[in-house]
Amino acid sequence: MGRSAYTPMNFLRSIVFFMSAAAVGAACTDEGGGEGDQGDDCPVGSEGCPCRDGACDGALECRSSLCVEGGGGTGGAAGSSAGTSGTATGGGAGVGVGGTGDSGGTGGSSSGGVPQGGVGGTSGAGGSGPPPGGAGSGGSGGSTCSDTTSDPNNCGACGHVCESSVCMNGQCTPYPGACFVEADGFTTCAAYCQSVGETCVFSGCGGGSVTVYSWPSEDASLCPGNPGTANSRRQAPCDLALEFDPGAAFYRCCCTDTQ
Repeated sequence: MGRSAYTPMNFLRSIVFFMSAAAVGAACTDEGGGEGDQGDDCPVGSEGCPCRDGACDGALECRSSLCVEGGGGTGGAAGSSAGTSGTATGGGAGVGVGGTGDSGGTGGSSSGGVPQGGVGGTSGAGGSGPPPGGAGSGGSGGSTCSDTTSDPNNCGACGHVCESSVCMNGQCTPYPGACFVEADGFTTCAAYCQSVGETCVFSGCGGGSVTVYSWPSEDASLCPGNPGTANSRRQAPCDLALEFDPGAAFYRCCCTDTQ
């Protein structure tokens, strides 16, 4: 009776014990650093490996917690084309992720009535990478400005465009100003023209016979267009008080064009 009887149940318990011991041994082997441990294969701070407190070796840059090569686009060369006159357009923007090109230079303007050639603008700088951005193109030359006495696009000075499309002796002829209503607060044509930096011209528009134009309320869409559609064209004094009513709800006044 000193020894236990060997039964099938005891045999089964022995098998379970040995299987559990084998599993524990395998787990301990993995935790100790087996083939799955990559710590020594990717040094911290080197290319393709984790960053070291946000920093990397040499010129590498830390991006998304990994060390990668940096680098961006380089600036483009200066534009080579020279304009004929006027103002040169700016260089194109750099292409690429992270940056755009700088604007090109400006061209020359006319001096003393003699057209001066516009200088080509410089290229825009390349965009920052990666990938590198392309450089902007050089600025083009300006447009011709040789007649400032009668050219409505360069009246009195290069780039001064006449609202009336008529330039005489270097001065733009008077033109009807913008459409305004009573709520805008202008009670005379003198007040309106002054608000835009000009002076009211008595009978200076419409072939030299009109100071003020008016439209009835039902013709609101016509007022900003051709002054010839006005239902009233008067040689009124510039300081005459304007009366607003349904028959004269919109006004335009004749002003100088010096700006």
